[in-house]
Amino acid sequence: MATPSGCLPGANRVAGLGRGWRRSHDRWLFEGGTKNYKKVGKTGRRKKHSSYTSRELSEAQRSYYAKLLEIETRLCQEGIDLEVRPSWKWQRLSWAMGVSLVAPLEVRNEREVAHLAHFARQLILRQTTLDQEFMGFVYDKASWLHDQSIAPTSFNADIAPLAGKA
Repeated sequence: MATPSGCLPGANRVAGLGRGWRRSHDRWLFEGGTKNYKKVGKTGRRKKHSSYTSRELSEAQRSYYAKLLEIETRLCQEGIDLEVRPSWKWQRLSWAMGVSLVAPLEVRNEREVAHLAHFARQLILRQTTLDQEFMGFVYDKASWLHDQSIAPTSFNADIAPLAGKA
């Protein structure tokens, strides 16, 4: 099974931070920035708004992101007590049939996408079940820790620069 690219992004961002995030939250990315212009026209006398340069983070925001990075790192190293079992859900959308599938499959190329589509079709037609295909499979804390020992999750490209750790 492929290792998730992050450690439960929705859950760990809230764990341990509580309501303090709202108090320390400012709109540093959108407010207080500097407008950047580029010169246009033959003579270059006119200018056109092209982008923004956002201001530096406040100390409260920087400490928030540092704490968030610390929590994410700890959760990735220690894992959480959660068991994920194979499951699937079929639903009719206005434009297609949708299948949400949680299973220990890796899809790396077009051939494997076709295999996955065939497998989903078999599930819909009730020609097979997840119990038949993945009997007793559970992705749990021990599986996560094993995957982390092989290929640790890194947050360097995520929030580390905001926490001043990059």
